Amino acid sequence: LFRSKHQQENATCLKESENLLKDLFLDVDKAKRLKHPQGPEIEKDIQNLDERLSQQCSEYRDLYEKFSLPQIGAKVNWHHVLDQKQRELDQGQYGPGLAEVEKQVAQRNILRQQIGR
Repeated sequence: LFRSKHQQENATCLKESENLLKDLFLDVDKAKRLKHPQGPEIEKDIQNLDERLSQQCSEYRDLYEKFSLPQIGAKVNWHHVLDQKQRELDQGQYGPGLAEVEKQVAQRNILRQQIGR
């Protein structure tokens, strides 16, 4: 699965933030157990951080999980294509009537433009 540089960076930052937030929740529990005087305020701040991170994760999913790049199929072998068109030019024969000759000259000109010769 293809991931852009920015998508990978964002995923890494969000994962790191989740790990840090988990540690903060453990610290809040410890502060509450030890009856830290600012325990309730610290807990509220960590909950606000958790809400912000949840929102950012939601935005990440909305942006990247709904966005999909088409799968890149086989690439064109331009060398082969140009060689084939050159062979068509080299083997070109002209028809018996003027209308056929004009048509074949037009086709030859198109082929020459396509291969740049």
